[in-house]
Amino acid sequence: EITVAILLIFLFSFLSKMEFDNSYNFLWLIFCLYIVFQIFRGIQAGYNGKYILDESVKYLLYPLGFYFTLTAFTTHRDNSKSVKVIIRFNLIMGLVIIAQMLFYYFFITNGNRVITRQANLLLLSLMTSLSLLVYLKQDLNKKVILILLSLLYVLGILIFMQRSLWIATLVSLFSFVIIYLVKSKFQTNKVIIIIIIIVTSFFLVSSLYKSLTQYNAMIESRVSEVQEEGSGTLSIAMRLLSFNDVLRKIEKNLIFGAGVGDELVTSYLSKPVINIVDNSYLVVLWKFGFFGFSLLALIFGIAIYQMIYLVKKTDGYSQLLAIIFLTNLLGQ
Repeated sequence: EITVAILLIFLFSFLSKMEFDNSYNFLWLIFCLYIVFQIFRGIQAGYNGKYILDESVKYLLYPLGFYFTLTAFTTHRDNSKSVKVIIRFNLIMGLVIIAQMLFYYFFITNGNRVITRQANLLLLSLMTSLSLLVYLKQDLNKKVILILLSLLYVLGILIFMQRSLWIATLVSLFSFVIIYLVKSKFQTNKVIIIIIIIVTSFFLVSSLYKSLTQYNAMIESRVSEVQEEGSGTLSIAMRLLSFNDVLRKIEKNLIFGAGVGDELVTSYLSKPVINIVDNSYLVVLWKFGFFGFSLLALIFGIAIYQMIYLVKKTDGYSQLLAIIFLTNLLGQ
């Protein structure tokens, strides 16, 4: 439902104002048409219809998301209202996810993992609240609210116990700090402030987590698996098997891929596991081939270049959205 909501925001807010005045928009259109081509390939191959539909929505978010991000910054358009809508959406979305997760954590799983892909969206909420706090002037009440929201999002990221999300969060926060220090030209007072904020936040979140956690053994196990590079864990073994299987599929359809809706069944301990390929880039190569992967890489490259330019040359909401975009992309 969250994915569909985001897709509808992009469609209604920006597709009606589509402009093809630069090469990026043509690249976006080509990639969309290529996805449609791969959808028809999947239908022709007789893949599962429900899975084709699910993947179609997911993959169309790639070009629509990037198109929205760059089109929002055209020189003749005031983007502040649109960005404010997205910012509010990000913050509220994080609260909804936290509320659902805490309910499950305390009343359903009783301290064990709450497994959901929504966890990754908390990183978007976290970077949004931090960017508002650091880069836009706020009164004291709003600052307190943003600090509390940031701590709550970090707490949620910890309790979800998703190891890849922990690493992604660290990368995003590191990127955020680097951007902040570069823009402040490494002024000593600002460097000291950012270090104090990081240390204080870590202490507060850790203390709050320890007071709330019902079963500490679970998170200790997840942390030790990250520290030991996943040695001996069943989940790592399953992923490595699926990576091996998907690489074989890529070799068979290297140029144009297998099409939308193709499924991967990995035999693991005599039990079939369907579509557990936890690497988006491998999946794009598998479904769309080298041609589609190259198109997406160009979209990524142009978008990153534009966001870096906006971080350097602009301020206000344009800079804010660029920082949110960059830090999330690097982490995820």
